[in-house]
Amino acid sequence: MKASTSLEEFRMSIQSSSPPQHPLVHRPSTWTPPHFPQIKINFDATVNKHRGFGAIASIARNNLGHPIAWFCKRIIRIIDPMVLELLACREAALLAKNKSFHLVCLEGDAQLVIQTTKGSIIQSDLHGIFNDITHLSSVLFDITFNCVPRAYNSAAHNLAKKILQDDSFEFNPLEQTNFVLFSLN
Repeated sequence: MKASTSLEEFRMSIQSSSPPQHPLVHRPSTWTPPHFPQIKINFDATVNKHRGFGAIASIARNNLGHPIAWFCKRIIRIIDPMVLELLACREAALLAKNKSFHLVCLEGDAQLVIQTTKGSIIQSDLHGIFNDITHLSSVLFDITFNCVPRAYNSAAHNLAKKILQDDSFEFNPLEQTNFVLFSLN
């Protein structure tokens, strides 16, 4: 009898020492801020094939993680994800140029786009967009390109999804500001 009691005590001690079981919890993105004075601009694209358009977005943040600029736009009649991702990358570089950011890291979750910016071979029909990115990169003082998992790129992804879903969002700067500030908290 004593053996069964100690076995039961043993089972209870194991159960009490195990971490409690929790349902799957959504963790915040693991975006990491750049080192001062670098600016990090995340970009992304999404598509609605049924309606025949895509959306692109980019969000620039400083070393404290605060949004300092962003861009979002619907692209009518383009539903090719690669084209949209390249357009998003180009707009992120253009945002850096227009805001006079000289030390910039552009991050996206499209590995093919990032490989292209680092000299990988590109389809001939995409050379124009790629040349724009190359030219904008040469104008900036120091620019790097990083491919990150989608979780690291969630702010830009969510901004692109929002503009894809909401017909008035593109033309409402106040709603964009609220969305960007809320999505980063």
